[in-house]
Amino acid sequence: MSTLSYQEKVTVNELQMMPTPPPTSTHVPIPHYTAVTEILNQLDKMGYEYTNLDVGVSHEQQRAYWMMDLENKSIARDWGTTIGGWNSHDKVLRYSIVAGPKLYICANQWITGEIKVATKHTSKIMDRLPRMVTRALFKLSQHDKVNTERIAYYKDHEMPTENWKMNENGDTIYNSSSDIHD
Repeated sequence: MSTLSYQEKVTVNELQMMPTPPPTSTHVPIPHYTAVTEILNQLDKMGYEYTNLDVGVSHEQQRAYWMMDLENKSIARDWGTTIGGWNSHDKVLRYSIVAGPKLYICANQWITGEIKVATKHTSKIMDRLPRMVTRALFKLSQHDKVNTERIAYYKDHEMPTENWKMNENGDTIYNSSSDIHD
């Protein structure tokens, strides 16, 4: 289960109405609406579907956060995959995309995921956005390949049951053998 934390829930359309500050010589903010819709457009182009899109803002709408579940026949068949990110107008956060089976994106500047792709808000940010989404999805597919092989192995092999015991609370625990350890 992934977690997205923000101060105010908004819709993608509401992002479109939020002002974007003018660029400086070193910082080129992008509209929050563009930050989110660029990902949605790239997902559509690459054949991914998404559900449960959640969008929020904080710090007087200077920061935006988003997260959605991905659906695609070629990834995460035995588990869920989520993609999300954040964008900032106040020079605090780099534009970032994270993806994986479990994400945590928080307004207190904490972002975690198996895959992370980020960029500074420079004059070339709009050129980099499509490649960033593509790179994140490529990394996600590589991560998915490893997990698919791991899960297939787990499905094909039974765990030994001779060392499994019930404790006094009724929980099943593994009783490791002394000959395994030093």
